Amino acid sequence: MPNDTPVRPNRIERILGVMAATVIGIAIVDIIVLLIAGVAKVDLGDGVWPIVRILPLTALPIGFLLLVGFIIATGLRRRRESLDARG
Repeated sequence: MPNDTPVRPNRIERILGVMAATVIGIAIVDIIVLLIAGVAKVDLGDGVWPIVRILPLTALPIGFLLLVGFIIATGLRRRRESLDARG
């Protein structure tokens, strides 16, 4: 009979998951801010706006790489668990 106890993700999976969600969330909020600033006709060349314009271009690829790392870590853990269960 299989053991139905839930398996908690390990520390690396939790860290990668939280980092990916945070980075992607910040990028999405930043895109929304840029859309609102565009509608409000804000000059995006002064102050902090150049950084705000570049942030999604770097944050989204980094978030994608973190998600890939999360998927790989989860796959390795599940593979290890299935090999241990077989004996």
